[in-house]
Formats: sequence, C-alpha cells, structure tokens
Amino acid sequence: MKLNTLAVAVLTLSMAGAAFAQSATVERGGMGGGNGSGSGMGMGNGSGAGSGMGPRGEGMGGFPSVVVGTDGSAYLLRHLEADATGQFEVVSIRATGVTGWTYKLPALGMADLVLSGTNVVAIQVAGGYGQNGTATAAITSKLIGLSQASGSALWTRDIEGHVSSATAFSGGLYLTVVKPATDATGTPAPGSGTGVRSLVAVSNDGAILWTITLN
Repeated sequence: MKLNTLAVAVLTLSMAGAAFAQSATVERGGMGGGNGSGSGMGMGNGSGAGSGMGPRGEGMGGFPSVVVGTDGSAYLLRHLEADATGQFEVVSIRATGVTGWTYKLPALGMADLVLSGTNVVAIQVAGGYGQNGTATAAITSKLIGLSQASGSALWTRDIEGHVSSATAFSGGLYLTVVKPATDATGTPAPGSGTGVRSLVAVSNDGAILWTITLN
C-alpha cells in the first residue's frame, strides 16, 4: 500500500509539474503575442508620422478634407485618371449639388485647400523627403489663389521651403514654412542641421506681408 501511495503521489506531482510548465509556456506565448502587437502599433504610428511630412495632415495616402465656403459651396480635389501625368483639379460643388467650376493644377501631385477671403488657395509642394525625413531635393511650395465665385486663378506665389500648415486670418493666411538644412551650394544636406522654421503671412491677394524665423 505504501508503495502504491508513493507512486500515486509521484505521478500526481509529475502531472502538476507538467501542467504548470504548459501553463507557463502559454502565458509567455501570450505575452510574446502582446509584445508583437504593441510593436506593430508602434510601427504603424511611425509610418503615419512619416507620411505626415507632406502638408496634408491626413497623410499622403488620402485626399485632403473638403473645405466649405460661407455660401455652402464645397471645394475638393479630384484626380484626373485619364491624364498621363496623374494631375489633380480643384472642383467647386455648389450647395444645390451642381458643379460650379473646375481648375486643373500643375503636375505637382496633390494639394491642400484652404479658404482665404473670397479665394480658395491650393497649396502644393515640389521636392521630397527620404525615409528618414530628410530632404532629397530642393523643396518649394506653390500657392494658387482661385476665385471662389468663378474658379479663375487670381494669383500664384512660390515659397522656398515646405508649407506644413496654413491658417486663415482676416487679411490672408499664416503659413508655417520649413526649410531643410542645406550645404554651401544650397543643396539639401541630410544630417547637417535641423533647417529653418518660419511663420509667413500672405495676404488675400498673394503678397508676402512678413516673415518671422521661429528657431
């Protein structure tokens, strides 16, 4: 009897040990899975931040939001799929649901739209950034002021640097402009500095009112 009791006790302890080991293995596996998920989210957020280098806050993969005038007219971008250069156009949709006008933008890719007085301003950026966020080509932003009423181009303005944000005020737009670090020849130089960040005021007729360096 004693031998049988001892054998049962040993068997019971062995089974408990195996169960504990299996339980510990599953738990570690679960932790590992959780960590992997956390890493994936981090990478996703990082990717989103990278795409945010353009002026459009929603990222390079999507269209900017629709902007709406005081009369209810909506202004948005439309991709010209039939155009070999992949250009975009600004479209005005009246509050009645009919198209008011269209304006074909230069072949610089997508644009941000912002209202400024009686104008809708399209902001495009020429040049680009590498995967590490540094400039790979000279960056210039192009602003085109379009009449909300007719869609005709009233003015254009080229600004050296990347317009990262635009906010309307009563007299025009406040632009946050970033110029990447460059070498002696003016060529973007990754790793040579943080560049220059400025606040630029542009009037409703496209004139630069003033520029203040922020760093």
